[in-house]
Amino acid sequence: MAPPQANAKTVQYRRTHNLLLGTRLLSQRGTPSPFTLILDSLEQSSAPLVEEYISRAKLLRVNIIYISFTTLRPPKNVTKIIKARGKSLDSLQRELITATTPVAGGGQPDPTKVQNMIIIDSTNHLVSISSEEVVVGGGTKTNMSLSYFLSSILAPSVTIIATYHTDIPRIRTSTNNAYNPDPLDLLKYLCTTLITVYSPSHIFSQKRALDKSLPPPSFGLDEGVEGSLTSLGSNTGWCETCGINEKSRGLIYELEHRRVSGRAMSEWFFLLCHAPSKKSKERLVLLEDHPAYNPTIVEAPSSGNGSGGAVEDSDLTFSLGLTAKQKSDREGVVLPYFDAQSEEGGTGGRILYVPGREDDWDDEEDEI
Repeated sequence: MAPPQANAKTVQYRRTHNLLLGTRLLSQRGTPSPFTLILDSLEQSSAPLVEEYISRAKLLRVNIIYISFTTLRPPKNVTKIIKARGKSLDSLQRELITATTPVAGGGQPDPTKVQNMIIIDSTNHLVSISSEEVVVGGGTKTNMSLSYFLSSILAPSVTIIATYHTDIPRIRTSTNNAYNPDPLDLLKYLCTTLITVYSPSHIFSQKRALDKSLPPPSFGLDEGVEGSLTSLGSNTGWCETCGINEKSRGLIYELEHRRVSGRAMSEWFFLLCHAPSKKSKERLVLLEDHPAYNPTIVEAPSSGNGSGGAVEDSDLTFSLGLTAKQKSDREGVVLPYFDAQSEEGGTGGRILYVPGREDDWDDEEDEI
């Protein structure tokens, strides 16, 4: 996968609309996306992104339910943990419905809506369970389908964040129907937001190669090296040859969000996973606004008495820095009083202005 090319024509529009939508999807305020599917690999884990979802949901007092298939130590700030290993989809469905239905004092469901977030650490196990046969009353029957299980736990106050590991091979059983769609294609079809995570150092390396008209390098299993599973710079890390701007504990992901109207929005983001404790500082930016990806971005100095330090210390969620092209265009602007500065003194500081064709100027009526 090659990194996207910078597009200066639409970057301002995407800073205003796509960045705002990306922040809203991370916060999950008002359930903008009922089902979010995250695709990760050995090169980049989705754990930092899931922790970002949990930390933002905790600020909104969301009931967080973590379904653990492979996780030994679930993340912090989780309301309830459900150990799903070895359970059937029927029992797991009953536990989820009970956990997401608040009960009032009289034993009846509370009409007050409480926002719930269900996090599934491995959807690969759900795919395997849905194709297995279970023994019931001396006979066997197939588990409920994956689409039926997901639709049964969805509600207006429930949001699902599921992770699918693309590098884990799927075992085909005898119960699989040849006419059924692939489970990964089915999950992509059902989800309203599709996120694919990438390692920042790998994306930056591919971008540098494309800028030099060189073939982009391969990483991980795509390298074809026997015995090599991962490469340097995997999982929000960096290699020794990375630049200063690339040495940040970040995460790059491609987001595709499908609106209610059916229109899809696709964008690349850079998320700073381990940011400072300043909560008002937004940690999500467009990939094109990162200095390591777009060399024309000029970073404001973080220290000093100049205006750059004031911008750095402010609570703005966007960058006020100028690119190299914007600075050169600013130097080329000729002001109306520019010629008066080169004249000799004694003119009283007059402003030279030459009327143009569009000006309604009359030499007899108007005077300077």
